[in-house]
Amino acid sequence: MNHIPSFEEFLNESSHYKIDDFQVGDVIHFKDGEAWKVVKVNNIRDLISVFPHNKLAKDKNVSITIELRLKYLNDNVTKIEKS
Repeated sequence: MNHIPSFEEFLNESSHYKIDDFQVGDVIHFKDGEAWKVVKVNNIRDLISVFPHNKLAKDKNVSITIELRLKYLNDNVTKIEKS
């Protein structure tokens, strides 16, 4: 059994997210160490718009808002930090 240090990490243990799991202001952490902030959620198209949040994301990407599909998020998100 894995040790789960916090309730938030327990909630993020599953990698099967729904579009409703993402809210404006949440910070999404990815496998590569980048963190992006949610700026818009499109429930109809299962897309979220994100903006680079941490230094790694800002250094590796152009600082513009991008849209991500739910499938990509399920494959790459390690944690959602609620606002």
